[in-house]
Amino acid sequence: MLFKRFFIRYRNIFTRCLIAAGVLSAVIGAAITYWPRFSGQPLRFLSVTAYDVIKLHTFSSLLGVDEPKPLLYDIAIWLAPLSTMTAVFSAVCALSGRVRLLFRSLLGGGMLIFGLNEQTMAFVHAQRAAGYRGKMLCIGTADAKDALNEALRQEGVLCVFADMETLPAMNRLSARRLRAYERIVLLEEEPQAYALLNFLNQQAERFSLNNLAVFAAYQNRQLQEHMQHGCCWPRLRVRWFSRFALAVEDLFTKEAFRFLPEKNPKGEIACESDSAKAISDAIGTAHLLLVGFGSLGAEFLQEYANAGVFDPFALNSVSVLTACAKEQVEAFVLSQPAAGQVFDIQLCNAVPSSAEAQRFVEEQQSRRPFTHLIVIEESAEAGMALLLRNQQMLAGCVVGFYAPRPQDAQLCEDAFTSCFRVFCSFGENCAVYHPDRVFKDEMMVLARAFHRSYEQAGRAYISSGEAEIEKDSWPTLSQYLQRSNLALALHQKTKIELLYRLSAEGFGERKELLSRCAQTMQGKSLPEKAEAILNDPVTEHLAATEHRRWCNFHLMQNWRFGARDDAQKTHPCLITDWQEFIQDEMRRATVCYDLLPYLMIGDNFALPVDNDRVME
Repeated sequence: MLFKRFFIRYRNIFTRCLIAAGVLSAVIGAAITYWPRFSGQPLRFLSVTAYDVIKLHTFSSLLGVDEPKPLLYDIAIWLAPLSTMTAVFSAVCALSGRVRLLFRSLLGGGMLIFGLNEQTMAFVHAQRAAGYRGKMLCIGTADAKDALNEALRQEGVLCVFADMETLPAMNRLSARRLRAYERIVLLEEEPQAYALLNFLNQQAERFSLNNLAVFAAYQNRQLQEHMQHGCCWPRLRVRWFSRFALAVEDLFTKEAFRFLPEKNPKGEIACESDSAKAISDAIGTAHLLLVGFGSLGAEFLQEYANAGVFDPFALNSVSVLTACAKEQVEAFVLSQPAAGQVFDIQLCNAVPSSAEAQRFVEEQQSRRPFTHLIVIEESAEAGMALLLRNQQMLAGCVVGFYAPRPQDAQLCEDAFTSCFRVFCSFGENCAVYHPDRVFKDEMMVLARAFHRSYEQAGRAYISSGEAEIEKDSWPTLSQYLQRSNLALALHQKTKIELLYRLSAEGFGERKELLSRCAQTMQGKSLPEKAEAILNDPVTEHLAATEHRRWCNFHLMQNWRFGARDDAQKTHPCLITDWQEFIQDEMRRATVCYDLLPYLMIGDNFALPVDNDRVME
């Protein structure tokens, strides 16, 4: 896999080097061969050499097989034709790509975009940067900005103005056109977007179209969930994406968004613990400083509730610093009643540049050092000033900086990359609206791979002896289960971090810890395996951490404790207190599923995967 990625990244360099090597070997080899014979006739020497170079590249040469030749000439006999074939193949590939784009532009239906706003401009820029040269039609309201309209026209986008009354009469929304459009994208503001979905459903019903694919952006998650469950668009196949959530997920999928101990201890175990509580005290918990809030902050906390779990016996701490923190956090807790079970939230109603904000940061840092710092303040300058003032105090943090403009992102990278343990800028328009993220949904591809490996590990460690099922079960999973797979895929970095921290505290090398996990799964039945896990303080702590993550994910999706009912969002395992959870015999058996993701980190499986807890 690494070799494949390396080759794909540098294949153009390999191709050019091969072609250059073929040409140079042919030229130098021919020159060495003919120089003794035509040294007194320079023009004849050049013409014969050039002719033989051409012959070498066309699978022949002037010299016979039995004639004596220099070694470099023999190499050129094989290398020159290979470079010729490589050059021809590269040219054909490049030409075919351009021809394909030309035909797609001439004959394809192009894209239909509803909404004439800044998000549309960012979306078009990302599409053009990705190589899309097809036609684009943008339908917006008459009150759109003239400057934005002119900028879209310069990008080759045809802008048309219409309202809900004139839309049905537009020729560009006929049955033939709707079938021909490659993509229909809704970037309109709410609630206009939902009115457009109703209109498209009516058009599809009018023209007898089924499963008309529509990509719709939303801003308010609660309103989107309400509309999705309360409205019925039987003729549409709607795929939702959030402008804010994509920016946050872009941060969480970055390889750099984690930090490991600088030194991995080697040698004998420094200390042993007799309880999982002692382990949690040694490791500590996560503490997030969130500078700014708003919609992006709410989306971030929903992701961080799943990704920031280090200590299952304590709440992850969140310190919110913004001018109107109280009102915004209260609105978030109102929409997420379970937030109090997941976070210990501290508030400071102050602008980041004030003395009150500085005192708040120093006080929270002294109580429990920050592990993560996320700046999503609207004013990039205020966030940068806060980082500069506290650069030394926060040097060990993982820092994420929301920079919606590329120039701001580059400035932050240049200024802070070497100042903190890890620094990531996120939220650039090209990253948020890149078609690979919105349409190909790379994150769900990752989740699918995790799910496939999880099934493989489950057969190996839990359902041993069961025949391997070749059929891919991913399409049969509900949207909730697919999202649950993605949640654990994002948490694997935290699990690896947790193993390194255990190693740093003297509980054994990482391989030794993974071996202990595998040994506890050697029992014949689930109760035996569960007892082995709970009798080992390390494996019990790891299982408790995964259980807490699983609970946090469901709590932030507004699930409740109760009999298993996906429609009503109730589950019998949704108990955050670990000691209370393992008292019941049926629940104790599910501890095996909590430990299973750690076994994905070992050498037996290339991918770590998700734990979707299934009750018998």
